[in-house]
Amino acid sequence: MSIRFFRSENSLFMFDPDTYQVHRFEEGRWVLTEDPALREDIRFRSVEVSCAEAQHAACG
Repeated sequence: MSIRFFRSENSLFMFDPDTYQVHRFEEGRWVLTEDPALREDIRFRSVEVSCAEAQHAACG
C-alpha cells in the first residue's frame, strides 16, 4: 500500500496510486471524491506531505 498525501492552499488530499482513488479531508474525516478536477489540483497546485504531516494537519 503506497498511500500518498498532498496539501494545497485550502485542502488536504489522500491518493491511492494502486486504485487511483482520491480522498479529501472534510469536517474531520476522509471523503472519497470522484471529481476529476481534483487530480489536476493535486498534480499542479499542491505539494506532497508525509503521513505524519498529514496527520498533524488533519488533527490541528
